[in-house]
Amino acid sequence: MKFLINIYVSLCLLILFIPAGTVSAADYDLKFYYQKYKNREKLTIEEFDSLLKGLEYRMVLFNKALTKIQIKNAGFSQAEFEYWKTQLDNEKLYLKFAFKNLSNIMTNPNAIRYSLALYASINEVLRIASQLSSLEMFATVIGKLDAELLAWQRAFEKAHLIQLAMAKDNKSHLYAQNN
Repeated sequence: MKFLINIYVSLCLLILFIPAGTVSAADYDLKFYYQKYKNREKLTIEEFDSLLKGLEYRMVLFNKALTKIQIKNAGFSQAEFEYWKTQLDNEKLYLKFAFKNLSNIMTNPNAIRYSLALYASINEVLRIASQLSSLEMFATVIGKLDAELLAWQRAFEKAHLIQLAMAKDNKSHLYAQNN
């Protein structure tokens, strides 16, 4: 199973570095997305694609950091060991759900269910990351990745999810259908 996860992470990294037209995740920063939200402007499909790539990149980095966390020789009692093992397993599961929903959003950006599921999955990842960051041995591995992921999740919420919900209220699509 770990082998398959490593292959998936490698593929995600590979996809991130393959040029996709003229837009890259570096073209738009967090300020750009917050400004779009503040001005109540809709994202173009290229801007949305860049937002997803920025979010995905932070998820991949966070996933890589999780694989470096070792709890076996951390000196925990049996109960503490079981608790943290469960937390890490849950973290990986929520990240797996987040990657799946991110993939679904890429193929169907107007489906609110995938956007909500991604948002909820990342919320759970961040909840557990907060617990992990409370211990110095884990915080050194995670670094600022949880804060970066939180910032990109909020940009996703403001620039995409809220706009998508408003479009659904108006019974319209946020992004043009490619048929």
